[in-house]
Amino acid sequence: MARFKSGMLSLICALVLVSGFSGCASTRTYKTSILKFQTASAVVIDNSRSYLSEVNKTARDAYIEDCVRNRESIRLDKLYDAQPLSSEALSLRLATLDDLTRYGELLYDLASSNAPEEVQAGFQELGASLKKINDDVIKDPGESGKGFGQCIGPVSEIFGVIAKDLMERKIQAALDKAVEAGKGPVLQLIVAMRDDVVVAYAQKQDFYSQRRVLLVDQYNEALKKNEGESVLKAKAENLKAGLTLYEALLSADPREGFDAMIRAHEALVKYAQSSKQPEDLAAFAEAMDDFVSSAKIIAGAVSELKKIKT
Repeated sequence: MARFKSGMLSLICALVLVSGFSGCASTRTYKTSILKFQTASAVVIDNSRSYLSEVNKTARDAYIEDCVRNRESIRLDKLYDAQPLSSEALSLRLATLDDLTRYGELLYDLASSNAPEEVQAGFQELGASLKKINDDVIKDPGESGKGFGQCIGPVSEIFGVIAKDLMERKIQAALDKAVEAGKGPVLQLIVAMRDDVVVAYAQKQDFYSQRRVLLVDQYNEALKKNEGESVLKAKAENLKAGLTLYEALLSADPREGFDAMIRAHEALVKYAQSSKQPEDLAAFAEAMDDFVSSAKIIAGAVSELKKIKT
């Protein structure tokens, strides 16, 4: 679908373990930054979910409106052929978004805990869930060849390493492994999810752009038929609503949220590799503030879009 809502694997991998490096006042700052990251990540994931879950619907609607515009009969087989994702492929992506949400929760749990092993079971379950997703992807050759399919496996393995290191309480070693192992795979997964969601968004944008043309044609056709004033007003109101929806969609580009997540991930890696001085933590906290700000802007735009749709 070019429609594939979240992820935050990178942050998670390392953030999850950085808690062992903060002192008293810095611990509060660090935990606050982690909470901000969790909140912003949840917003990005939720917005991504909305685009992904509607990708097949958008494709079906576009096919139907093309038939209306071209005065062609609607065929059920072509209706479903128009869908970019199978129900299984869509479920895998939505399940991954669920796991990313759970990841953010575990991240904060770990940062707030004095006993990392208490969070170990959560990471074991998360690793098992992602492994199942990867196994299902492998069963579908078409899926395994896509960016999403190529990235999910390496990430699922990382969480098993994190769980093992937490059990052994090797916080420093776990952090180092998470950063080194996840620096590439996690970033690649975030990029893959971003690309899927952006494709879904572009498809939706194209659909509502084409709908503007259809609504204009419908008004002009009613005018040509000398329809009554009430009919013309109804057609005009439909057109105004369509134009408003299209403009709102332009402000809800999911790319910005994912790009902010990538910058936050880079800040995480930089902090994890630093000597953990106060200035390092301050820079990390500032990066999380920027992430939250970007997420709020996108959330506001998506919220307005949903209001218009209803």
